[in-house]
Amino acid sequence: MQIRVLITILVFTCSGLFFIVEANADISGCYIVKEKIPEMASGKKLTAISWMKIKHLKNDMYSVRGELTGGNHHVCTITGEKGAIQMVRRKDTLNYHTEIEYYDGIRKCDLNFNFSKTGFVITENDFNCSTVVFACGESIQLNDYTFPLSSKTSNEKCNQLTK
Repeated sequence: MQIRVLITILVFTCSGLFFIVEANADISGCYIVKEKIPEMASGKKLTAISWMKIKHLKNDMYSVRGELTGGNHHVCTITGEKGAIQMVRRKDTLNYHTEIEYYDGIRKCDLNFNFSKTGFVITENDFNCSTVVFACGESIQLNDYTFPLSSKTSNEKCNQLTK
């Protein structure tokens, strides 16, 4: 018989609001966000689709890949050389760290997916992830990109997008 222990963490934010995170909540799955984004040239709003697929591997390791769409439909693809990137889970955060040699020296990428009961927010501390490692388009940033919990869907829907 397996005993499941839930650790609840109470977190206060700058605004005085708080949220509760279960340290072993199931975060695996496919998250899809559809939003209307203006096209810069015409001003028309077109539907943009962003997705993130998170798969638990073992222990605290996760496989993650996805694609974010931003202003003027610029894209940021989250993948590594062999497909998905490997992220480590620490409580309510998935972390990816890498260093890459660039023309002006070594660039460090620290990418975090910060989970709460409402979804997750992507953060990076120095923009090296979006500018050097994943080569995101000019009008898309990883920092502060949000996937609400309501965007979690079946892997089938995610597989249709990733073909």
